[in-house]
Amino acid sequence: MRLRFEVRQETDGKWEVINIFTGQVVVVEEHPLFGLKESDARDMANLLNSRRFGAREPLPRNYRGL
Repeated sequence: MRLRFEVRQETDGKWEVINIFTGQVVVVEEHPLFGLKESDARDMANLLNSRRFGAREPLPRNYRGL
């Protein structure tokens, strides 16, 4: 199964979290997930993927990454 959120390296060497279906950077509570360290980007992608597939906590109301 392919997960919805992945990380991608930016041209400046930093990392971003993207929605694989739209190719757009994920935005959580008005904060786009770009300009991150690789470990932080992977942690966020893992968190979002785990919430997408069964966590009980809802995503923030103004989440625009889906």
